Amino acid sequence: MADKILKAFRMSHAQRSTRMTRMRRVVCNENVFWWMESFLKAGSSLDPRALESDPRS
Repeated sequence: MADKILKAFRMSHAQRSTRMTRMRRVVCNENVFWWMESFLKAGSSLDPRALESDPRS
């Protein structure tokens, strides 16, 4: 982790700015509503029979 912090510290201003812009776009677009929709879509594609079985048995 320390090496990643050092790498970020040594980045040029232009590179930091580019990365920050990209990160802000992701954070803005992939908010709680995006996550909720993603989870609901993933859950709706499950086979209901798979949900009925007890994984401990």
